Amino acid sequence: MIIGRIIAPSGRRLKNRNNVVLYPKKVMEALATVMYAGTKKNLVASEMVADTPSVAAPVQDGEPWQVKVVLTFPRNTDPFL
Repeated sequence: MIIGRIIAPSGRRLKNRNNVVLYPKKVMEALATVMYAGTKKNLVASEMVADTPSVAAPVQDGEPWQVKVVLTFPRNTDPFL
């Protein structure tokens, strides 16, 4: 399931190019800009990122990057789920 797109700090989409490398640190930086309505803080400050994001580089040209992010919500009865 795709729930969003990773946007580079410059505002451009990260594309599969030879000069662009997507690291877990860059994913965390992008998640730090996503606000969670339940806490009014970003996902990183709310400690909702359960594990270090995993990043898989494209195998062939034209394939997208694959990023897996696991989020935990502050409580089971969260109305935003």
